Parts: sequence; C-alpha cells; structure tokens
Amino acid sequence: MNPISSTFLFALREQRSLLVATSAIVVIGWLGDFLFWHSQPGVSVGLFVATLAAGLWMVGKRTLRVSVVMVLLLAAAAQTGVELCFTNIACLVTLTVALSAEVHVAHLSGGWARWSESFFAIVSAPLRWIGFMSAWSEARLLVSSHENLRAPTIGRFLVAIVPAAVVALVFAALLSAGNAVLAEAFARIGTRLRDWALDISFARTALWLLWLTVGLAFYWPVSKSDSPRWWTRPIPLWQRSEALIAQWQSGLILAAVNVLFFAANTADAIYLWADARLPAGVTASRFVHTGVYALIAATILAGGLLTLIFQQQPSVARSKWLRVLALAWIAQNIVLITGVCRRLALYVEAYQLSELRVYVGCFLLLVSVGFALLARHVWLGVRLERLIFSNAIATFALFFTLQFCDVGTWVANWNVTRWKAQPGRALDVEYLSSLGSRGWPALAEIARSEQNSPTRERAVLALRELAMWENTLSTTRDWRAYQMRRDRRAEQLIRTYRPEL
Repeated sequence: MNPISSTFLFALREQRSLLVATSAIVVIGWLGDFLFWHSQPGVSVGLFVATLAAGLWMVGKRTLRVSVVMVLLLAAAAQTGVELCFTNIACLVTLTVALSAEVHVAHLSGGWARWSESFFAIVSAPLRWIGFMSAWSEARLLVSSHENLRAPTIGRFLVAIVPAAVVALVFAALLSAGNAVLAEAFARIGTRLRDWALDISFARTALWLLWLTVGLAFYWPVSKSDSPRWWTRPIPLWQRSEALIAQWQSGLILAAVNVLFFAANTADAIYLWADARLPAGVTASRFVHTGVYALIAATILAGGLLTLIFQQQPSVARSKWLRVLALAWIAQNIVLITGVCRRLALYVEAYQLSELRVYVGCFLLLVSVGFALLARHVWLGVRLERLIFSNAIATFALFFTLQFCDVGTWVANWNVTRWKAQPGRALDVEYLSSLGSRGWPALAEIARSEQNSPTRERAVLALRELAMWENTLSTTRDWRAYQMRRDRRAEQLIRTYRPEL
C-alpha cells in the first residue's frame, strides 16, 4: 500500500464519528422521503420512529433506563399500525426525546436536566448545520508525518476545485451555444440527470431538508456542557420579608376560597344530586350545561395558587393551620370536580356522548390525581420539582394508555345503543360520520336496524357516500398508510355499501 493510500485510510478512521453521523443522517433523510412522500401517514410513522430509535440504541449505552424507554417506544410505534392518533404521536415524540437524552446526555444528573437538554438540542438542530458543515470542511483527507506531504482538508479541497468548476460551466454554456452537437449532448445529459433525480420539486426538497435536520438533531448532538442550564436549577423559595404578614395573607386567602367553594359545593349537592327545585330565573339547561369549563378553570387556578402559597419559606409554608386549610381546599376541589362530572353526565343523558366529553372526563381524572399529589406536597413539604415531575409522569401514563383505546368507536356504539333502546331519542348521524372509520360500525348498526326512520335513511346515505370516497382513496394508498382498524373497516364498507358501477 502506497503512503498516500495509507494516510487516507488513517484519515477516515480519524473521522469515524463524523462518517457515522453523516451516514445516519442520510439514511434518515432517505427513509423520511421514502415513507412519507406522496403517501398518507400510517404504519410509516411507527417504522420511521422505530428506525430512528434503533440507531440511537446502537450508538448509545444499553442501560436499564434506555431499555425501558425503548420497550415503551416500540409499543407506541407498533400502535401506529393499528390506529394513528394524537396521543400516539405525543407518546412517540416524548419517548424519542427521552431516549435521545439517555443516549447523549446521560452524564447530566436528574431526569429533567437530561430530557430538557435533549429537547433543547432537537429544537436547536437547524442552527447546528453550520457546525456540522464546518466539521466536514475541516476534516482531513490525508494524514502524514512527512513535512513535504501536506494534509489538505475537505474544505480546502472544495475551495481548490470550485473555481475550475465555475470556469468549466461558463465555457460549457458558451461552447454549446455555438455547437449544436455539443448542445444536444449536454441536453441528453441534463434529461438523464432529471430522470434519475425523479421528482425534484420545492416541496420535496423542503421535506428532504426537514428529514435531514431530524437526523442531525438525533445523531449530531450538541457539545456536552458541564454546567446545567438555567431552567434545570432548583426553583427558589419565595422569601418573604415579614413571615407573620405572609402567614396571615396566605391564611385569609385559604379561608376565603374555602368559604366560596363550600357555597358552590353546597349548591351542587342540593340541585345536582338531590334534584331540588331550582331558584326562579335559573333554568335546568343553564345550571347543568353551562359553566363546566369555568369550573375546570377554577380548579386549575386553585392548584396554581396552592403551589405558589407553599413555595414560600418554611417559616410560612410549614405552618400547621395553613396546611389544614390547604388540605380542606383540596378536598373541596375534589368535590367540585365531582360536580363537574355530574354535569357532564346529565349533559350526556340529555343529548349524547362525544369524544370531547370523554377526554374532559379523563382530564378531570388527571386533575384529581394532581390534587392528590399536591396534598402530599403540602403536607410533607416535598420539592416543587418533584411535584412537577410526578404530574408529568401521570400525564404521560394517561396519554400512553389512551393511545391503545378505541375511544371514538366506543362513543359511537354507546350512542347507537341508547338510540335503539329509545327510538325517539335524537341521534347525530353527522357526528358519527365525522368520527371517520371509528363511526362506521355504528352507522352500519343504524342501517341494519328495523326502524324505518329518517335517522336510518341518513345513515344509509352517509355510508354510501363514504364507500364511494373510500373506494377512490384506496387506489392511492399503499402499505405505508396501513392502519389495521381503518383498513379493515374500509374494506367492509366498500364491499357492502359501494353502489354497483
């Protein structure tokens, strides 16, 4: 092997990390183009994220924490082949950020420090293109100990050939303008290059840049920083100058809101649970159907206010009578949330169930868990960072569970079951159609019913229109857009309700 070849191979070994990162970035760019260009999302989303995670798995240390995150991520990725939904996407993004954190910034102590650093690195990825290109420009083509053998970098090499390329293009244009044979040859070369590049457009180029930037975000991490970011530092306590005044202020606030919440909960107990006669001027619709979101906002504001009060110095926050008042207010918030749930139940009884109302119920459950954690925070005096982290884990657990639940189908079937039991009950066929494939089994159930009603006629008409639409879309879908629930229902819909052509 000659000296130049040996030094070139040594240079490649020296730039191994740069070559590995570049290869991974190019693969991610190609995979994003292959999976999503001219294709609807489906199982392709899970395949893309799983491939991204597999790359991180190979370059990082295989610790227990990394293994747990990887298993959860693969489960969420597999769910995209069943049904793609918001909670599924949210879990995939969260777990990918967490996996990147465990691989690239595991040296940082504390989950929040690692995860926030990983999120910051991903968001700032477009700015790292400059550093990435600089690393390539400074990469050496040759490495030698001989003084008479220079070691040019790729950047210097490009600088050397750019003038020659520019001059060659200028004279190629001039010569082809005066030579028809040469112009024809250049035209054939241009046509072949265009055909080889396939569909090169602004939109596709933009998407390529997007996927390449995604690869850069995960495989070309930011340089490690020994000092933690400012947002990872402990949240300071609110140091009050006069502790006695602070205690009285906090106590009077808690006493006042306890009285107000007691009045609201008493009214709920009388008119929501005991079915008492409402006061003059207050209709049942106004009392039951309005104000739900205002009450939810009141509970969220209560949680924030309690957190602020007990972020004061221990001489204030550890007062026993303040903690007792706070726990009483937390209990009243739980009672208020129960009243909101009762309002939702009465609303569903009068009208019908919807996905939004189910998710509002899930949110109320999450708020209740948050208040339970807040009660622990108030009584034991745990750090605020731990309270925030516990609520984040509870939120993730809810999202992770919901992604596997076919909420829309359950809601649609529940409404139809109630309608069949009470034929005179109103049923919103348009809402069932808006649920997409999750509403088709319910519409089919209406169409098969023996009731000759306008509702059944609207359902049959909706199914026929949906069958024609899905039959058209099926010609443009391939395996990349596969979602098991939707595709199976679409096949049944087309087979049963598509008009004969």
